Amino acid sequence: MSVERRPAAPCIAGTAMACVVVLVGFALVLHALTGGFKHWTFDDMRREYAAQGRLQATAQGVRTAQSTHRELWKESDHEPPVMLVNFIYTTCPTVCSALGSEFTQMQAVISKQRPSSRSPIELVSISFDTEHDDAAQLAAYARVHHADSDVWTIAAPTSQEDSARLLRELGVVVVRDGIGGYVHNGSIHVMTATGRVKAIYDAADWQAALAMATRLATAAP
Repeated sequence: MSVERRPAAPCIAGTAMACVVVLVGFALVLHALTGGFKHWTFDDMRREYAAQGRLQATAQGVRTAQSTHRELWKESDHEPPVMLVNFIYTTCPTVCSALGSEFTQMQAVISKQRPSSRSPIELVSISFDTEHDDAAQLAAYARVHHADSDVWTIAAPTSQEDSARLLRELGVVVVRDGIGGYVHNGSIHVMTATGRVKAIYDAADWQAALAMATRLATAAP
């Protein structure tokens, strides 16, 4: 008895068409996520958003290494026009130590250049580990890096909710590493006193970040 075999071509054609649809869909998603295939990392996207003026921090209450309360990014005559901001946690043995070293170098340059009055550029290190980094821990970090409180503010948000909101607003990624620490962005944010991010630099490019901050401070009214 003979068995009639049906041609396989329609099945192959259908599978090929489904593959094309999936690939087109993937390409469209990738196009959206990479800004038209221009950016291949998340930090590339954040830099583009900063250049477009799309990263804005809202007013943020913090507790400082001096056990004082302060409001950041709330327009005031007493605020420097430009801030160089990074995100840390005080027990970090790698990224934060490097960031602390870069900020120590920037502090030396700012201290040398500033007039007798307060510098128009301020360094701000914000801990996102609000559970662990109390005033004593922040003060210890300040001592290790020889932070001058007239130039460099080391602080933490007053609550975990405030910290999460700030990280979300600026697109800073913080992930627990499973051994008591965090993996996070190690960048320097050039910001105005009202919380607008003007540019984002890698820590190694601190001189370029400081140069841009200087230009912005000079141009400020």
